[in-house]
Amino acid sequence: MGVDTPVRRRVIIEPLHNRLRQPYQLDISRDFDSLISFTDELPVSQDLYIYRIFHQTLALSKSLHVKVRMRAQLGQPAQFVHPHKVPNVCIVQIGARHCIRLFFPALMQAAEARADLTDDQLSAIYDFGLYPVICHIAPELATNWSPTYAAAKLDTAHLLGYTIKHFLQDALPWAYGCMWMVQIQGVKEVHTHTPNEFMDSYDSFQALLDGLMQELIFEGQSWVDVGLQISEDNHVLQWRTDAHPLLVNEFSHLSENAVTVLCRSPSRSYQRDYVVGLTDLSGFRVTLNPPDPDPDSAYIQAYTMDKSLITHLEVGRHGLFMRGSDALHWDDDDRIPGYCKRMMSIYKAGTRHTTAARVEARVPVRTAVRAMLDFPEGLLERTLCRYSAVDWWQWRQIRMICIAETLALQNRVHPSLQYKKEALNLTAALVWLANGLNSRPDDDQYGRDVMMTSCITAGNHDNGAIFLCHILFPPISGVPRFSYGKELNNATWIHFFRKTPDELHLNALPPPYIPQQRLLEAGHVPTQKSMSRPHWAQIDAPLPELANLLFPLPPVPQDLAEDLPYNEQVEYLGDTAEKLPLLMTLLWQQFLSDVLQKCGNLHGAGADASHCRLSSRERQNIKQEAITNINLAVIFRRVQY
Repeated sequence: MGVDTPVRRRVIIEPLHNRLRQPYQLDISRDFDSLISFTDELPVSQDLYIYRIFHQTLALSKSLHVKVRMRAQLGQPAQFVHPHKVPNVCIVQIGARHCIRLFFPALMQAAEARADLTDDQLSAIYDFGLYPVICHIAPELATNWSPTYAAAKLDTAHLLGYTIKHFLQDALPWAYGCMWMVQIQGVKEVHTHTPNEFMDSYDSFQALLDGLMQELIFEGQSWVDVGLQISEDNHVLQWRTDAHPLLVNEFSHLSENAVTVLCRSPSRSYQRDYVVGLTDLSGFRVTLNPPDPDPDSAYIQAYTMDKSLITHLEVGRHGLFMRGSDALHWDDDDRIPGYCKRMMSIYKAGTRHTTAARVEARVPVRTAVRAMLDFPEGLLERTLCRYSAVDWWQWRQIRMICIAETLALQNRVHPSLQYKKEALNLTAALVWLANGLNSRPDDDQYGRDVMMTSCITAGNHDNGAIFLCHILFPPISGVPRFSYGKELNNATWIHFFRKTPDELHLNALPPPYIPQQRLLEAGHVPTQKSMSRPHWAQIDAPLPELANLLFPLPPVPQDLAEDLPYNEQVEYLGDTAEKLPLLMTLLWQQFLSDVLQKCGNLHGAGADASHCRLSSRERQNIKQEAITNINLAVIFRRVQY
């Protein structure tokens, strides 16, 4: 893939050929997607739903890409910290999109502190804060709380927040400096408005703050996600990788030189999200860390809106994904994994789907109304590529078909070939590549291991796409696989397949069953337990009794590729059915040798202990002619009829 070896031709894909050009009819909209606010007092003026059993799963555990000023102890200066590293708990909610948390900076011990509170601390929050406050401001509700779980609806939200905080600080030393956080997520459809219209922006912003106390929001540390969405009917718009500096420079406070350095290569502050394996197309995420703690933009991201088809939050991922074990299983006779079939049907439906490009900036609440009022027209053609929906989703189908057919070829061969390390290297790479069609390619330690062993010049944009290394296909090799050489780490095998190659091979081809002594009946007398040795006699022709034996046999699994190491190279065996008489003769001769090798001994007989007169070498070279001799004394010392 990427290089056609027989004709020595290199394949390059050019996604930028479809960069945005006139004429086009773009639809641009602006919206407010979310709100994040940290305040000393609860800035809510509407009804709350309070839960007795705290939902610790709703505690903030992921980065917000902003730093918040918090004070951990009395008399010490406040410091800027990442909120997700501060222990916190979700106490109340306002509907499905609003979440209100209480943070305890005095419990933050180190930079790697977890955000989970202990059971004792959660109990203290309830015993010394929540329940006494309920009894104080709404005693008629306190008697109705369920012993396991209940919700009480209160219209005294501000008083509740103020009282809980002071009750906790009076009773618990570690509650000093606790802060409220209000988070509103996923409301862009409700607050969409026309760009470049200040009053529309103001009205939408007021609707976003409905039910909140604006004076506390503006006094606190608050941010709003402002987004611009660009679309065109029956087309797919994608961000160009070389346009990231232009977008960051346009929607941030950074200088041009600082942006160039920031976007030069992926880092903790700047991450690229490659699209369907095309390195010239990608979204990005930028976390800005300026000297000013309250910059114009704290976080910027650009992505595309194909979520309705391929996004499904599962096991920490935001895109439909395949496990390594899924690639080794199939539903039908074609041996194609079920995941691949499902994705091909989704991609086929996507040919009627319009995909928009979107850029978001997390800005301080004081600048939200005026920030990103419109997308500069001159920037559109320098940052976007445009594809017809049919062409775009068919490209995805083509890549998935190639992946599916290669996996099907692997699933059709014998397990002894399928579970070779070189073949499993390719399987893991195909799984990684398939998952990269729906979300950004995995770049954790396991994804990087796959890239280093399977991809051509990982990180090089010259090819226009992510290509795998040279693959050997049948009949050159017995199974689709990479060339012999590089191997994945054991941790990567386990991550993809939950087993090592040896364990997979052992599960598919278990060894012959050898009963253990404890499983045998008590009256069983054990004999010689060592394995018999191979038969040595040279046999070039089958026995007359077996010469005409005919029986169809499947071909022997074998890999004849020249890249294998010397100890794994095999000679072509030809048609197994033609050699069946000779093969059965060899098995028969081995059986005769095994019988004599297992011949017992007479207890206490000294040098003549064995019942068989033949030496070990003679037993390994025995032929049928010797066995058919009716003079038993030639072979045995003792016989019993």
